[in-house]
Amino acid sequence: RITLAPGVFSPWVRLSFRRRFTRVGAIARFLLVSTGPAFRLYVSPLNISPEKPALPIAWPAAFSAYLAKRHGLFATLGLAEDTWALTGGAIGEEAFLRQACDIHAEREAMLFNALRLTRRGLCCCVFDLADRIQHTFLRPDPPRDAPASEGDPTRGTVPRSPSPVPDPVDDAYARCDALVGRLLPRLGRRDLLLVLSDHGFTAF
Repeated sequence: RITLAPGVFSPWVRLSFRRRFTRVGAIARFLLVSTGPAFRLYVSPLNISPEKPALPIAWPAAFSAYLAKRHGLFATLGLAEDTWALTGGAIGEEAFLRQACDIHAEREAMLFNALRLTRRGLCCCVFDLADRIQHTFLRPDPPRDAPASEGDPTRGTVPRSPSPVPDPVDDAYARCDALVGRLLPRLGRRDLLLVLSDHGFTAF
């Protein structure tokens, strides 16, 4: 049993499914969206349990279990931020941003731990926050020579509710910039910090 407060994500919850003569572990988070007039409960996509993964998700294989023991349960899906739930209306913008920032915080904890343990060589971590936020919150401007078309997402005319932060894209970059600021003092005199992006961005 877990206790849920409206609008507040639960911690990661362990789930177990029977598969023939074995059990497969998974984890998920729950969000009580509303209690009335209609009851609405959001459940995140199932993530492979990092404690005892049913499929290989790390190398060495025990690395995910080590991370879970040190930092607690964490998202393991390749695209853990549930963009479909946002665009489909299952959750609102505030809940999606909370989910994305929580996953970002999980990655930060892993990076600083890995950096502390890395004596030489390459220490690398992928952060998805800027990618997910830009794909979901960027809206293209209408062409200057074209009239606005009501409800046309390619013209930037889709009405949106006020966001919980003034500009989610700016906020995402501020969080990433703050991460760089916390990394720099931990670097040695001969260390090199590389910040890379895998591609440019636009709306989905």
